[in-house]
Amino acid sequence: MRSFNSSWYNSYKWLEYEPTNDAAFCYACRNYDTARNGDETFTTIGYKHWKHALEKERGFHKHEASDTHKSAMQRWEERTLRINTDSSINRILERPDPEHRTWLHVVFRVIQFLVLNGLPLRGDDEYADFEDGNVSGGLFLSSLSDLLFKIDPNLETIARRLPENAKYTSPDVQNEVVEVLHSIVQEEIADKCRNAGAFTVILDGTESRNHDEMEAVVLRFWDGNEAVEHVINVKHAEDRTAQGLLTILMNTLSENNLSTDGITSDCLDGASVNSGWRGGLQALLTDICGRFVLYIHCINHRLHLVVKKVLAGDNVARNEVVDFMETVRGLYDFFKISTVRKLYDGQTVKRLIETRWSGHLIALRVRTRSLYYMLSISFNNVNNRFKCINLQAGLSKN
Repeated sequence: MRSFNSSWYNSYKWLEYEPTNDAAFCYACRNYDTARNGDETFTTIGYKHWKHALEKERGFHKHEASDTHKSAMQRWEERTLRINTDSSINRILERPDPEHRTWLHVVFRVIQFLVLNGLPLRGDDEYADFEDGNVSGGLFLSSLSDLLFKIDPNLETIARRLPENAKYTSPDVQNEVVEVLHSIVQEEIADKCRNAGAFTVILDGTESRNHDEMEAVVLRFWDGNEAVEHVINVKHAEDRTAQGLLTILMNTLSENNLSTDGITSDCLDGASVNSGWRGGLQALLTDICGRFVLYIHCINHRLHLVVKKVLAGDNVARNEVVDFMETVRGLYDFFKISTVRKLYDGQTVKRLIETRWSGHLIALRVRTRSLYYMLSISFNNVNNRFKCINLQAGLSKN
């Protein structure tokens, strides 16, 4: 098989084909993978290995068996069902029914509050039967049943009267609301950036809890009063090459209707994948723009490299700083112990982050403000005597 076969549509309803690129994509993953963790082959790059397309452990079969694809398909099917029953969020916003609008307003506000404060929406066991008054789960459902319903019983009455397909409390709907809020914020940032005309793009990556590389795209521009920076996208970077990072950047700009004409500079770390004059991201971006784009080596990364260089070697200053930081790091490990954590009444001890100097400052502030509690607990904790002796010596010395 050397080309795309239209008969594949019958077996794979998620399949879509772009003749201009001669590539196949997954409609479900492109539109309903809210976590953006799907295979970029089927979302941005395009699948072209036609002779392997129908092989069991490769191609379409492999993609269809992935957990990310299954989740995206489920969200697509649920969204289709709600649209067919006239119960999508966009449709309900157009309804004149005041009860529906009131309820959706409450759902939006609760989710917005939890998201802005970085709190989880769901718990381990989610169950919502408003007619029987049996509601249990995470903070989202608890906020409704244990807080708002107590303040305004009319909200509980509305919830009971709503049809089953318009409760708007399912995980899928929660994610959809978060996506709507995300789109609103993203659109506002893009509008401000377009009005500014010129902007700098900043890219930096960090490892998630799942050990996936997440790449953040930040825009820096003048908003009329001052220079501002806004994160406009965070994307799973499966391809950490310069071309892969460029794809993330270009897709972000395209999705937000931002032109490369406004890019004046790029701020990146000093790794060759970013700073290389021939194959680095900054060189590729210059080629795409068709003009010179100023590369700025991130000041925070430069500071980190300077400090590491200064402290390299064996000298008194270096040894003092290393001992000090080791004590701070040891405090974090010590106060993670469950028996110690129960006794501790000070500020939450922060860990040191290798390349985040603001994190160092926060960790040291907590250590200074809660020194009395730390000393008293370390002296009185018998079960961790050896570790306490080492920490006490470090605390007294520093």
